[in-house]
Amino acid sequence: MQRNRFLKNLYQTISYALVIFIFVFILIMGFLDFLSHGSNKGWILLLIALILLVLFFIIGFYWVFQIVEIDENGIKTKILNKTIRNISWDSITEIKYASVMRNPAYVLKIKNERNLNLDSRKQIKRAIAYYGNDNIKNEIKKLTK
Repeated sequence: MQRNRFLKNLYQTISYALVIFIFVFILIMGFLDFLSHGSNKGWILLLIALILLVLFFIIGFYWVFQIVEIDENGIKTKILNKTIRNISWDSITEIKYASVMRNPAYVLKIKNERNLNLDSRKQIKRAIAYYGNDNIKNEIKKLTK
């Protein structure tokens, strides 16, 4: 049984990490500037940068580490090897192409559940087209991108 594993929110993860990096970089540069002028106030900026880094990591942990496995049984969403959702191909009623959080995504409508949003990437589209049932295969082939 071959599985395809993907980072669920790749685009959000990259933008999230980039914003954090820029923010922490600016605070560290401020810290170094304070130190170059002989002021001890730079340690406050360094402490703020570290606290914000920890807070951003805690808040974004759920989105950053979600993994999606696509196989012949369906789609599993996992975080740290613990299954969050297990969706069979028969429970998926519709696939649409939409923008979720300003990023292109496939929105999978599921019977009696909330939607599942997957990043719009060629690898995910190929995996869905390969493993999905006939109805899903037809819908995913119609989508552009």
